[in-house]
Amino acid sequence: LKAQKTFKQKCSAIAEAEDPKGHRRNCPRYYFDYWREEPFSGMTYFDWLDYSDQGRSKYIRKKPTAKCSEKFMSVAKVHFFSDEEKKDVALRIEPAGEKLVARFESSGHLLRPTANCEPYLYILDLQRNLYAADEYFDGGKYGKIKHTGLSSGRPVLAAGSIFVGDNGSIEAINFNSGHYRSMIPAAAFMHRWMENQGLNTSAVRWMGYDKWKSTDCNKLKWRIVDIEGFDGKLLDESCKEVTAKITWPVAENSDHCLTGNWTGN
Repeated sequence: LKAQKTFKQKCSAIAEAEDPKGHRRNCPRYYFDYWREEPFSGMTYFDWLDYSDQGRSKYIRKKPTAKCSEKFMSVAKVHFFSDEEKKDVALRIEPAGEKLVARFESSGHLLRPTANCEPYLYILDLQRNLYAADEYFDGGKYGKIKHTGLSSGRPVLAAGSIFVGDNGSIEAINFNSGHYRSMIPAAAFMHRWMENQGLNTSAVRWMGYDKWKSTDCNKLKWRIVDIEGFDGKLLDESCKEVTAKITWPVAENSDHCLTGNWTGN
């Protein structure tokens, strides 16, 4: 919620998390203004949208092929992983010579190389758990995976993508997330989390945004951070270290993707 700037964006974030019909994404934000029209119906937002004549007229009576029609919204949903399901996407990172490799905790399998510009999505939650899945995890069983699905709509320390090379080696980490809109603190948390485990953070390419500057670290109030496992002074050090590791400028999007050849587990 904090990552969103406008009123509609904040409402959309809340709506996706609270939606009783399966965390529908994108569309609910288009109807807030209609819901707030006078005279106010007195109904809660989703009751109004799904059960009132006025709400239903806005999307249920649209042509099935139209954006935000009932058919569209029935599939445009985000699967929120349960605690049990998260066990299948929990990740651990470990050293392998000069590289770092990533493998799933439950199966022990290394992550496959990323291809076709489709890296793994990841989130680092407040309990310092790392979860990752590609967009069509488990053959698309859960539909298209989103960061909020991995976090179950909860706050996170960092969110973005992981690029994987041969034999599970981590080639790069970025902080691109439309839901969480990660900024420099996310990179600092991720960097410190790895440092706390004794991992070589120089083995990974850190991909930030061209608007990030090392001097921005001085503006952050690290001393007020109160999250178990993190120290404000060390986070400040990580902020300066990780921004120094990023080659400026870094393009937000690139035609070049990091790929590798899969050789097994």
